[in-house]
Amino acid sequence: STVWASVEAVSGREFFASQQVQSEVTHKVTIRFRPGVAADMRIVHGGRVFGIVAPLPDNRGTRLVLMCREVSGEQ
Repeated sequence: STVWASVEAVSGREFFASQQVQSEVTHKVTIRFRPGVAADMRIVHGGRVFGIVAPLPDNRGTRLVLMCREVSGEQ
C-alpha cells in the first residue's frame, strides 16, 4: 500500500547490530505508525528499493523509523 514517508540518507556509514549481524544502514525512512511492518519487507520510493533492516517505533507510538539498506540493482 502507499503511505506518506520521509526518506533521509544516513550521513557517513552507520551500522545497526541486529541479532549479532552487522547490517549496513544507508537510509532512515519515517512513516506514521502502522502495525505489521517487519524487517523482511521492502520499500519502493521513486524507483529505488530499500530493504528494512529494523523497524523502530518512536516513544509515543505514533511513527516508525525504518532503518533501511538500499537494495536497488541487487538480484
